[in-house]
Amino acid sequence: MKIKITEENAAKIEDLCKAANGRARTRTKTADEIIGFADSLESHLESCGCAKAHRKGTRYQWWDGVGCNSYDYRAESTAATIERGSSAWFLVEIERIPINTGRGARTSILTLSDSARESIAASAIRDAERW
Repeated sequence: MKIKITEENAAKIEDLCKAANGRARTRTKTADEIIGFADSLESHLESCGCAKAHRKGTRYQWWDGVGCNSYDYRAESTAATIERGSSAWFLVEIERIPINTGRGARTSILTLSDSARESIAASAIRDAERW
């Protein structure tokens, strides 16, 4: 699956979210949330100094966490994975996953492409040299 994350594709994304969420009513994903995360991540990469040409291949996966350990069963959340293409973000995977509970449990994974990592490092060095 690879769907471009745009307002025009919101209905398709929402259908995929509903299918992945199943009967779950907590720790789910919606099209609005996915579109919002893509926009936020794009802004964040820009503020880190990552040039648009170097963002391709960057992946972000996130899910909702639980701050307690009082479950008698393994808690689940819907995890969404988005990937930056050459000009936009794409939803590449959405599924229910078992999650760890308690404080400090990881709720996201950002994987920068090699060129994005180098672009951010070069930007940081340029900023440091200005001081």
